[in-house]
Formats: sequence, C-alpha cells, structure tokens
Amino acid sequence: MRPIREAIQKKRAAGSSMGLRLLLYWFTMVLLLMAAILSTLMATGVLSHPAHQLSGTLDIQQRNTYAALDSQMDALTAQSMAMSEKLGKELDAFLAAKGIAFDELNNNPDTIAELEKRLYTPLSNTLGAASCSGIFFGLNVTANTSLPNAEDFRAGLYLRYSGLQPTVASEQDVICFRGAAETARSLQLQMHNRWNPELNAALIPGSDQVTAYQGSRLADGCLWTKRTELPDTWEQVMLLCVPILDGGGTVRGFCGAEISDLYFSLSHNIVPSAFGNILTLAAPIDGDSLLLSGAMLGAADGSRLTANGILHISDGKYYTTYSDGKNTYLGRHQLLDSATWDGIPLAAVTLVPDGTFRSYEKGSQIAWFL
Repeated sequence: MRPIREAIQKKRAAGSSMGLRLLLYWFTMVLLLMAAILSTLMATGVLSHPAHQLSGTLDIQQRNTYAALDSQMDALTAQSMAMSEKLGKELDAFLAAKGIAFDELNNNPDTIAELEKRLYTPLSNTLGAASCSGIFFGLNVTANTSLPNAEDFRAGLYLRYSGLQPTVASEQDVICFRGAAETARSLQLQMHNRWNPELNAALIPGSDQVTAYQGSRLADGCLWTKRTELPDTWEQVMLLCVPILDGGGTVRGFCGAEISDLYFSLSHNIVPSAFGNILTLAAPIDGDSLLLSGAMLGAADGSRLTANGILHISDGKYYTTYSDGKNTYLGRHQLLDSATWDGIPLAAVTLVPDGTFRSYEKGSQIAWFL
C-alpha cells in the first residue's frame, strides 16, 4: 500500500508543478504583450509627456515658419534689387535723352511726371510678380523746393493693392498712393483717398540711411523696417528699402516693397494642432524681449495676441516661454538673415497659447486616469 500512496503523491506533486509552470508561462506572455504594447505606444508618441509632444510639433512648425518668411523676404529683396537696377538704367536713359542733369529735375513738375510714367513699367511689373502689397520708388528731387520741409519730399510713385483678397496678383486692383496727378491720370490709375503727389522720406524709416549708402553692392544697402504706420492711413506695414544707383554709382533715391498687416495675415494662416492654433509672427527681438509693437502677425483667429506691448522670453527644456505677465505663449523663434534700419533683428516666431496647451495637458491626464 505504501508504494501506491507514494506513487499517487508523486503524481499530485508533478501535476502541481506542471500547473505552476503553466501559470508562470502565461504570466510571462502577458507581461511580454504589455511591454510590446507600451513600447509601440511610446514609439508612436501616445505615451509621451505632453510637453515633449509639443516640443516636437513646435520644432517642425518653426522650420516651416522660418523657411516661409526667409524665402518671402529673400525673394522680395532680389526682386527689389532687380527693379532698382532697371530704374537706374531708365533714369540714365531719360536724362540723356532730355540732355539734362539729375538736379535739373528739381522744380520741374512736367518733366518729373514724364519720368514717372517712364519708370511705371518696371514698378508695375515687379508688383505683379512679387509677394507684397505695394511697391514704390522715390528720387532725390522734388517738384517744389520752396515748400516747408521740401528737403524731405521725394518725387516718385507708390503703387498699392486696394481691397486685398487671398487671390492672384492679376485679380487685384492697383491704386496710386503717391505720384504726380498727371502721371496717375495718364496711366488711368485710381488715386488713393489719402493720395499725395510725393513721398515723405522722413516718414519712411531707413530711407535716409539707404540714400546715404556709399557701397557698390546693392545687397549691402538693403534695409527692412519693423511694423510701422503707413503715412496718412490707419494701416500698418513692413517696408524694404533699396538704393537706386545711376550709371556712375551715385545714389539717386530709393525703391522697395511693402508688406501690409492685412497682406501678412492673409499670407500666413493659423496652423491647427492638438495643442491649439499655431500662430506665425515676424517680430523684432531685442535681447530677451519680443517687441510686439513692431511685429507683423499672421492670422490670429480666436487668439488674444495683438501687436501691442512686449513679450519677455525665457528658455525651457521643451519650449520657449513668451509672456507679458497676463498672457503667455509657448513656442520657438529664429533670427532672420535680413538687415534692419534700427539694428534690431527680425525673427521668425511660432507661438501656441499657453491656455490651450494646458487644456490638452489636463485632458491627457484625465484620459489616462480613466
């Protein structure tokens, strides 16, 4: 009997051992499956920390923002330089045909109007091809040197789009903002309701520096402004100024392009994301301060961001914080390679409102808790 009982006990022990091994096997398989799922979720970013997720999104969008702004400003600079060269050549040809010196254009409104008509074509062609809202030139002469502050006035043309729409240039209406009345009438151009016959160089930041340029390379004489008020209007614009050189290398005036705040907002839409709408800015950065008062803002639907005040910049592990004490934004910025009239560099900026990111962050925490 004893041998039989021992045999039964051995079978029971063997059965228990087999069950335990089977249990351990299934437990190990479950752990491996869970590890595989977790690894997949982490690899796809589902389990990433929200701040880390935001960092990746901002990095991608900042590259896009910088590329778009850098390309637009580089293209405008190249087109304005080409326009400057054409204007210089046409000016030389006109003076030669008339048999007069440049300074003899002063106090000669009829000849100035005739010259403006000749220079209209390179101006109009550049406006039609460029990504801007306006184009202009001003020569260092005036139709009436006896007027008060006559030293600030520049004979020239300033063409702008009227009633901007997100459409192609050929479908926009062009109006004359500055230029001789005779020039506008002969070219059948509608005149702006704040029209004046000449440009006021004192109201165009950097124009004095451009006309005082002593170099031979146009690229070294180009200057951008930050956001500034367009004279006699409620509009805000960013301007590019380029010297106009005659055949002898003497600066005879300036020309350039305008990007209005409306044109900029139409050109740079918000980018939807899980963290909130991503905003685009071209803004001056002075040390650790982003100067909103000098910034061009892309579309800002639903955002409290306005072109007023200063955002103080502080770097963080996952993103940079921009705050004025009341409103806070998270984002990135990178300085643009464009010279400015006041020496304060412009930057391409990508921002997300802090509030919308915090809502996403809380939502993520609740979802994982549930």
